Amino acid sequence: MRIDMDSPNKHIVKMRRKESWWFHTIRGLNMFFFRFWYLMLLFFAAFITLWIIYCLPAIKNTDPCADYKELIQITERINDILDNCCECQEEQPEEIIVPDTTGTPCNSAEFMNGGQGEFTKDYYLGTEPGTVTVTFDMYSIPDKMEIIYNGQVVASTTNFVSGVGVLSFYYPARPGEPQFCTIRLSAPYDGTSWEYYINCPE
Repeated sequence: MRIDMDSPNKHIVKMRRKESWWFHTIRGLNMFFFRFWYLMLLFFAAFITLWIIYCLPAIKNTDPCADYKELIQITERINDILDNCCECQEEQPEEIIVPDTTGTPCNSAEFMNGGQGEFTKDYYLGTEPGTVTVTFDMYSIPDKMEIIYNGQVVASTTNFVSGVGVLSFYYPARPGEPQFCTIRLSAPYDGTSWEYYINCPE
């Protein structure tokens, strides 16, 4: 409001003051809250109700030791099950078979002459599978040769023979099975002589 002193008719002039935006905003909010106060009360009551329904139970149920207690209960149940379990048979340890490597190595030759009887000798075949070949010479007096592997005769002259010949068999080299073969030579006649050579598996 301003008084015009130069005017002959002195009177009061009213001037409108320009207010800032925040003034109008705050004033509008005050008028809104004053007019609709019951809505604010309703919103507050709804907030309190939702907090009681959803947040309060979670706060009450919060237990820092809950996981530990649950673990203890599970452990106790397992112990009860084990106590009531039937007696179980102990599993026998698997027998470890150590291969016999004390025989004469393959790729060996043998010679004998004179005298009757039976001759046997073991030959170590190694760990690789393959065909084992035995070359023999019984000379003029007949003799009989048998090759034994894993308790079975795998090659034989069948009858008493003389002269040169060859026997062979397949060596599988399976785990847990023997790694040697036995050559058995029967010489029933006096003055006999013979020789043979055994190859390693090929």
